[in-house]
Amino acid sequence: MTSKNRINPPDHPLTHPNYQRDCQFALEPSVTKLLELAVAAGWDRNHVVDAVLVLVAEQLRLRAVDGDEVPVQ
Repeated sequence: MTSKNRINPPDHPLTHPNYQRDCQFALEPSVTKLLELAVAAGWDRNHVVDAVLVLVAEQLRLRAVDGDEVPVQ
């Protein structure tokens, strides 16, 4: 049996004080792997990080436009 890469689900409800920390912990391996894959494909690491930040900024903009305001902890 082979293990599949996955992102762990939340252990706490959205309102729990550790929710954001746990989310970061769950995402970190996947984000790190994404950066490694891009660099291995020949992209400059600094540009890869900048590109991810731009993509995240766009998601934040869309969240604000959609009115899906979730408090940042």
